[in-house]
Amino acid sequence: APRRTGKIQHIIEAHIMSRRLLVASSTAAAALAFTSFAPPFRVGANPVTCAASDPKAEDTENLRMWTGRWKNNNTRWHSTRPHASLIKHLDVLPEGPTLVPLCGKTVDLHYLASTQRPAVGVEGVKKAIEEYSSEQAPHGVSFDAFKDTGEYSAMETYAGSYEGVPVKILRGDFFDLQGSFAGAWDRAAFVAIRPEMRDEYAKVLGRTIEPGGVILMSTYERRAGTPEAVVDGPPFSVSEADVRSTFGSLDWVESIELLEDVDVFTEPRYKDSVKRWSDAGLTDFREIVLVIRVKGGNKKAWWKFW
Repeated sequence: APRRTGKIQHIIEAHIMSRRLLVASSTAAAALAFTSFAPPFRVGANPVTCAASDPKAEDTENLRMWTGRWKNNNTRWHSTRPHASLIKHLDVLPEGPTLVPLCGKTVDLHYLASTQRPAVGVEGVKKAIEEYSSEQAPHGVSFDAFKDTGEYSAMETYAGSYEGVPVKILRGDFFDLQGSFAGAWDRAAFVAIRPEMRDEYAKVLGRTIEPGGVILMSTYERRAGTPEAVVDGPPFSVSEADVRSTFGSLDWVESIELLEDVDVFTEPRYKDSVKRWSDAGLTDFREIVLVIRVKGGNKKAWWKFW
């Protein structure tokens, strides 16, 4: 009888141990699953460590000038047509949510949606968002009531759609952005920020663009002219070398490729702006189009599971 009791006790202890192992393995699996589906964290992609700005504040150092321009309707950079470089090089962008930094009221947002790429713009000035909503409503862009959905921390989310594909604009300071995106279309955003903030701008892209993602970037280079014209801005002059200097050594960047070097003075789509740039003292003005590819293309994008 003692031997039988000992055997039963051994069985009970073994069962308890197996249950503990099962719970432990289940917990580990759950943690692994959460890690797999959560937005990735890469070394060098430093998260925001300071307190986020109030998304409603438009008088911050980063936004003050732009708030004034929108207030005075000084938005001559705005185009009523999708950007030609986006149309030409669209295929380099992956499917999935596409970030549009410093979006203003660009029609590129619903152009991206028309290609089945959900578009997420970031804009700090509420007037720009309101104008986008009112001006594009007749063209099929449907925006919900202006309401913070709480989807992105430190941002107010204005949600809408175009042909059933999500179009969102996040109101707040771009440098506070958190989230994950399959790609980004930088339509002269990098040239709009002060040169001393370029490294911080790159950090935001580094923590928000998915492994295997792509950044399609259009910049302007003031290649020649009077000394004042060459250093003036915004748009500040950003050459291919400037992009490589900012992004080339980052551990999350796989490659940087020049796609186009466009002479603004001879390109037909810029004909209405040639005199203005010439009068400003420029003699050689270029649009530089590049693609920045993010490492980790063999990983499945987490957004496909949502």
